[in-house]
Amino acid sequence: MIKDLRSDFDDIVRSVLGFNQSTDALGNHRSEVLVVETDGGLEAVDTLKVCGDGFTKNSLNVLRNEFDEVFNDDLVELYENSHAMLPAKCLVCPIKDICGGGYIPHRYSSENGFNNPSIYCNDWLKLILHIRNKIVSLIPVENREDQNLNLMDYKEALDIMEYLEKDCISPYTEALEKFRKHEQQLEELVLV
Repeated sequence: MIKDLRSDFDDIVRSVLGFNQSTDALGNHRSEVLVVETDGGLEAVDTLKVCGDGFTKNSLNVLRNEFDEVFNDDLVELYENSHAMLPAKCLVCPIKDICGGGYIPHRYSSENGFNNPSIYCNDWLKLILHIRNKIVSLIPVENREDQNLNLMDYKEALDIMEYLEKDCISPYTEALEKFRKHEQQLEELVLV
């Protein structure tokens, strides 16, 4: 656990400094993990299985399909672009290039699919702003002004997002909500 936390910390510091990170939990890059199941099934990353039984299943298999065909699967495409295909709140967030909407399984709900900020959104916002402010405060003021780097506190970031979110409509809403459970499925879950 300590190694994982240190890795996240290092990734945040590197991102604040402008370096691209290769993690599917943070950043603004493509996520590039594909799962080949023991039966040959081709699926999106297996951590998405936490969203529901059979959630990642599709009809693709290495015995019948080319690897490139898996990128036509809606869930694989969403996972691959999860740091770009964001809900409105994430699109207006001042740290979206560092956070990237967080880890996509943490954005899932049966009501909205993936059209939610991460359940850790506020915690990531606090942590990343703290780290960013510490780094920015080490830069001489004249250089900060030249680079348009300002210190920002948590409340200020929340206020900016609340103000901008009112006018923001995510172009990804349909793709993000495609994986929500329909009312009939939700009623069946309640009855069980």
